[in-house]
Amino acid sequence: MNSLFDIYSAKAEYTTLLKDKMGRVLSAAANHDVLAPVVSQYLTKNGFSPKYPDNKNFAVCFSHDLDSLMQASNRINRPEYVGGLKNLLDIAKFEIKSKIKPRTLEINPKVHPKRILDLAKKYGFKSSYFMLALKEGEKDFNYPLKDVSSIISLISSDGHEIGLHGGHEAYYSKKKIAQERNYLTSAIQNNYGYRNHFLRFETPNTWNYLAENKFEYDTTFGFHDLVGFRNGMCHPFRPFNLNKNKYIDIVEVPLIVMDSSLIKYMNASFDNAFEIVKNLIDQIESCNGVFTMLWHNQMYEGENLIFFMKVLDYIKSKDPWMPTTRELVDHYKKEGYFDQMEKLLTNMTD
Repeated sequence: MNSLFDIYSAKAEYTTLLKDKMGRVLSAAANHDVLAPVVSQYLTKNGFSPKYPDNKNFAVCFSHDLDSLMQASNRINRPEYVGGLKNLLDIAKFEIKSKIKPRTLEINPKVHPKRILDLAKKYGFKSSYFMLALKEGEKDFNYPLKDVSSIISLISSDGHEIGLHGGHEAYYSKKKIAQERNYLTSAIQNNYGYRNHFLRFETPNTWNYLAENKFEYDTTFGFHDLVGFRNGMCHPFRPFNLNKNKYIDIVEVPLIVMDSSLIKYMNASFDNAFEIVKNLIDQIESCNGVFTMLWHNQMYEGENLIFFMKVLDYIKSKDPWMPTTRELVDHYKKEGYFDQMEKLLTNMTD
């Protein structure tokens, strides 16, 4: 069985072959109970007890990856080739129309963040929004940043933060991360946080690249196929690089719950999913930890919206601190919690 420090440092991920086709480490690679914050529980038992503003017992950070914001306003589907003169003429007409009137994009009201912002005002939470900074032609490109400036202004004016949502190729490239951050900075100056698209991540290299690009925090570190505690932590922490035997100069705010983990990968029913999330929240509260939840902007309708609001009601009944992720990281730095934590972690290895 792995030691707690092995779990904390994600030692198993350095050599595991248990990965999906995107290179993402599967939860089966973990040699601990992913549904229990075993390392944070150790820290709590040994005196680690972070305090939050207004004497709150624990903190909650919501985030939203803005994968999609635009839709084609004059999209015409290219006819399939089936043969015959009429079919060839239809294809030729399509090609001519496409050149005369290129496809244009407009903001899709169905995924506009306004509905999230309205909920934030109602429940009194702040969020972190992660925006793609891709160019047309790159995989999963959906919006030029210049065309969503109104959304950027709306998010910022309501007191929320915007960070970089790294594209498919970013997580293993210091250069690509820098390029995307520079592009995002052209639209919003203050972007301090990061999460990679599809939770693609390589331990410990992605942390190294982010630290070298001067990001203050990452919040990618969670399993895509299971909710819970990827390295047994429900507190923000500085990652430990086993290759260099030292801490990396970046804060990881571990991702505990992602919508698609519950709905797509775990295929949990509404009631079962709520019980799972409720149990995670209760454990985190007992550790004075931080519950983090990623709910994509396209998930704010139908049963998915009802589920999110049920979770909100449960969280609200416990009255936690609900800051942006950066505000949380700043608080931990100011209070010296990372130093306290690392002293206990050092004792763990003695």
